[in-house]
Amino acid sequence: MPLSAPVPAGTLLENRYDVVRFIGHGGFGRTYLVRDQHRFNELCVLKEFAPQVSQPSVLKKAEELFQREAGTLYKLSHPQIPEFRALSSVQYNGESIVFLVEQFIDGHNYGEWVENAHRLSPAQGLQLLKDLLPVLTYIHRQGVIHRDIAPDNLMCDQDTGKPILIDFGSVKQVAETALRLVGSPSHATQIHKPGYTPLEQIKGEVQPNSDLYALAVTVLVLMTGKAPNDFFNINTNQWNWQPFIQLNSRFENILYRMLARHPSDRYRSADEVLQAIGDLDLGPTNPIPVTAISAPAATTPPPGETPAPTVPPRPQYQAAPQAAVPQAPAPKPVLSTVKTVAVAPAWNPPPTELPPPPAAPPPAKSGYAAHSSAPPVYQPGEPPAPISPPQVPPQSSGFFWKLIGGIVLLPFRLIKWTLKLLWGGLTLVNTLLNWIVKLIVLAVLVAIAAVAVMFGQPDWLPNFSLPTMPSIATPSGSSEGCRNLEGRATQAGITYSSLNQQVNQRFYQRYPKMKGRALTESAEDKPMRDAWCSIADGILRQAGR
Repeated sequence: MPLSAPVPAGTLLENRYDVVRFIGHGGFGRTYLVRDQHRFNELCVLKEFAPQVSQPSVLKKAEELFQREAGTLYKLSHPQIPEFRALSSVQYNGESIVFLVEQFIDGHNYGEWVENAHRLSPAQGLQLLKDLLPVLTYIHRQGVIHRDIAPDNLMCDQDTGKPILIDFGSVKQVAETALRLVGSPSHATQIHKPGYTPLEQIKGEVQPNSDLYALAVTVLVLMTGKAPNDFFNINTNQWNWQPFIQLNSRFENILYRMLARHPSDRYRSADEVLQAIGDLDLGPTNPIPVTAISAPAATTPPPGETPAPTVPPRPQYQAAPQAAVPQAPAPKPVLSTVKTVAVAPAWNPPPTELPPPPAAPPPAKSGYAAHSSAPPVYQPGEPPAPISPPQVPPQSSGFFWKLIGGIVLLPFRLIKWTLKLLWGGLTLVNTLLNWIVKLIVLAVLVAIAAVAVMFGQPDWLPNFSLPTMPSIATPSGSSEGCRNLEGRATQAGITYSSLNQQVNQRFYQRYPKMKGRALTESAEDKPMRDAWCSIADGILRQAGR
């Protein structure tokens, strides 16, 4: 259980962490600003992790799991990433407390900056991509995925003006997983922000280009000042930011591919995005004025606490001596300690890929130190609650197929859960069973199709028809713009599905009465076919420049 009251200022935790002040509450517990006496009194952040571990045997098992599964984040060393220090456990007033220990960042938050009606220009948005993509390349090569990229998880460094990537969602995921596996009661935790996170990540199948999706949404939010659901059409599953900002076609194509519904249609790595950007130049990029971004607001400390001092510029790779915090009059209680364990997750490639849901972003927070370890709680006057993922209109046979699928998959899910429980959640079990299920489902579908082809549709099978996608017929004599579209798209570095999405979007904007009607090869539709082909030809010509 979490502590009944905040730890007061002046308390010395684990004979090391000198509590400066209480910062605020998060979904996982309280957050504190402290000084690390083992690192020359350097400021850092302690995030209380709930549910708490109270039994020594459970805590020891959790430490073993962390030592076996973690270690990577603790070794990360990059000037645009805060240090991830430890999972620290102490006894305080007869209660066990688990803290995540992270480096404190002296900077300003992009989330609050955009909430204050500031915007990035297209040139600044492109520069933000160029600044963050090398950071993603670095962490992905270390086997780490951020999982939680959004404006409120970006800080602007006061000294360099560079963006700092904070609040790695993978830290929370590892802590939650370890406590769950050792039997500690826990609430369900999803490391994602609605609107920024692709659905494959929500389903637990995260991979490196899941971060690319979130980064593209973040850049668009900072350029438009709009929430993700404002420029995502939940009915057509298409992105449309043109009403809010006009971008260079090459820049647009890069963003479209980063936002592809299926991970296989996105860039495979941050390096690929940098190669696609190449020498693209959108003009001068004026530095973002740091003074325009409000500094982290300090929560009013309880009576008797010491206010936080001004933070000196942070070191990039090593700590520097800093002034000590004024001490409280009363002597500090020295608490009994338990071994500190480094926190870090290992990334395992996902077996499947799923499309992302659009939704509204969470409200901006007022600085890194005030960031909680869980999704925010919305208060009156803040942005509206996230909308639900897009729903596909039900087909006449949808319930039948869901029932059949559930019956077929049930025994395999039971086996999977049993093996994962016995073997500690090994990735091999997850991957192997997923492939077995896929092969069996495929075999069943092939058998049903074969029976239908050979003997006709049986009476017990409900009548159904496969949905058809609107298409543009290209008979002889049609517009030259529709010749070899797929080949030309490949040469231009655009996926064919992305090209269709862009063309349809612009076509329906120009001819709104055509929505919902597929074009045919009739003479009546020839002007519309030619218009569609002309738009496609224009996009490909611009992309090829």
